[in-house]
Amino acid sequence: VLVNAVPFAGLTSLSESSSAGYVKLAQFSATAPAEMRSALVELQVQAARQGKSMDALVLDLRGNAGGLLTSALQVTEQFVPHGMPIVSTQGRDPDSRVTYVSGASPLIPFGTRVAVLID
Repeated sequence: VLVNAVPFAGLTSLSESSSAGYVKLAQFSATAPAEMRSALVELQVQAARQGKSMDALVLDLRGNAGGLLTSALQVTEQFVPHGMPIVSTQGRDPDSRVTYVSGASPLIPFGTRVAVLID
């Protein structure tokens, strides 16, 4: 059974000129970055069709099953500026520390309010 990483994305009105997006991210699977990208682009297109901007986003990670580090990094790159540190890992060997930085430009404009729901 194939489970979508993004089972739901929607848009709600905040005012006459702005809206808020909602994206449920169920897991950081191999398809999660592309599914998130599609959801964010579609939400912005929907807002534009309504003559609004998407000024806020709710990213729902409640019940997220986890997954691939590479997918989590690629999803995160869609929100943080290019060159910003995302996460670092440390093994038992002191020389094994690796810091991952964003290698892409975000899909949502700087200043967009983002709320992340976790459990």
